[in-house]
Amino acid sequence: MDAIVAGQHGDPFAVLGPHAGRDGTVDVRAFLPGARAVAVLLPDGSITPLGSVHPGGLWESVVPGRTLPLAYRLRLVDEQGRVSEIEDPYRFPPTLSGYDLHLLGEGTHFRLFERLGAHPIHHEGVGGVRFAVWAPNARRVSVVGDWNGWDGRTQPIHLHPSNSI
Repeated sequence: MDAIVAGQHGDPFAVLGPHAGRDGTVDVRAFLPGARAVAVLLPDGSITPLGSVHPGGLWESVVPGRTLPLAYRLRLVDEQGRVSEIEDPYRFPPTLSGYDLHLLGEGTHFRLFERLGAHPIHHEGVGGVRFAVWAPNARRVSVVGDWNGWDGRTQPIHLHPSNSI
């Protein structure tokens, strides 16, 4: 938990987002510093509140009667009491295929410009932007902008260690 809050965790997807729980449940974790309350919103309208598990902004709950993959959004209340709904980037599977990673790793991917950088996509019915960079000496890479208060701790991206993507 401390490594996530400090922005030093090497594999945030192993901690954040949905994970198979016990007996037909899904555990959901989110890192949202500055949130006063967080809930999981399911497509059927059901709502599961998340509880704070770290004062630095780590939230968690068990969603009963569900299995993976789990489509959901997060509803958060910020410090000023404003309510917003966001997609949880950690609920989505990787967007680079194993074949892409293989070609990138061996240096024979001839269309790198289609995979690296920022590209608008629709993934599992949700519009967004896919980010991928080659950063062999980086310990962590994050996506930052006004949507996350320019806080590099909040959206570290998935590392593929075999090829530094």
